[in-house]
Parts: sequence; structure tokens; C-alpha cells
Amino acid sequence: MIISGKGVDRINSTENALINTTDLYATIADIAGTETSEIHDSKSFKGLLNDSEANKRIYTYTENADYTIRNATHKYIYFNDGSEALFNLSNNPMENPNLLHANQLPLSDTDKTIKDELTAKLQDIRN
Repeated sequence: MIISGKGVDRINSTENALINTTDLYATIADIAGTETSEIHDSKSFKGLLNDSEANKRIYTYTENADYTIRNATHKYIYFNDGSEALFNLSNNPMENPNLLHANQLPLSDTDKTIKDELTAKLQDIRN
């Protein structure tokens, strides 16, 4: 996504913050002066337009037939058929290998901790 225009002070910079398409709603409302910076799962990223240290989203979540949640380093997918996938995006942003595949197990302590964190947050969102 590329953003430019009035009120955008960060020029020629790249932002690695997690942003979801749902965040456009709260961001546009925030820029329009409604004082809405968060509603449902939409979080304004207006602050990032001027400050790389502004508040950032910790997780992004998407849902269709499957459920996906990610943080800055890992992505977890629960598939409609009951299978799961976990990817360490720091090691491979192309989502390979699936750390939950039999030939990748057991998980490292770090990967297990992050999987537990992501699945707990997924349950929290879904309930």
C-alpha cells in the first residue's frame, strides 16, 4: 500500500507495521476528525503517517472458510478441514515450511510459545 498526500510527513519510507484492510475504516474516520481511532477490529494507523513509533497492531486476523492470525514473526492458519499450519515469517516470508507438518515436528520452544499465543488470541477473537 502506498499512501501520500496532505498530512503525510514520512517520505520515501517503508513501514513494516501490521495493517489490515479493516483498518482503513477507522483510519479514514480518524483523519476526517470523528475522533474514532478504533471500532470493532478496525484500528487507525493515522499516527504511522507521521511517526514510525506510533501505536501498532500486534495481530492481524482474517476469516473466510479458514481462520488466519499473525503477529510480526509468525502466521497460524486453522483450515476448514481441521488441519493447521504455522509459519515462521522471520525465517521465510514465503510461508515455507509448514512447521506443523510431521517432518518439521517437534516445534521449538519459541515456535510452540508463539503458536499457543496465536491460538489463544484466535479463540479470544472468535468468541
